[in-house]
Amino acid sequence: MYNMTRARDIADSGAIINHLDDVSSDIQTQIDATEAATTAAQAAATAATAAATAAQAAVSDTAVAMAIALGG
Repeated sequence: MYNMTRARDIADSGAIINHLDDVSSDIQTQIDATEAATTAAQAAATAATAAATAAQAAVSDTAVAMAIALGG
């Protein structure tokens, strides 16, 4: 009888380990997705900053050109 109880305990432990493995995999998938979204958001922010910097430079160049043209 001891061997059957031990076998049942081992089987139950296996089921628990499989469940925990599945849960861990699901959590890792969510972490990976979050990291990918964060990377994409950072890339978009970097691109927006670069575009804003370029726009400021263009406005500045236009202002200088207008000042020169107006004799200032």
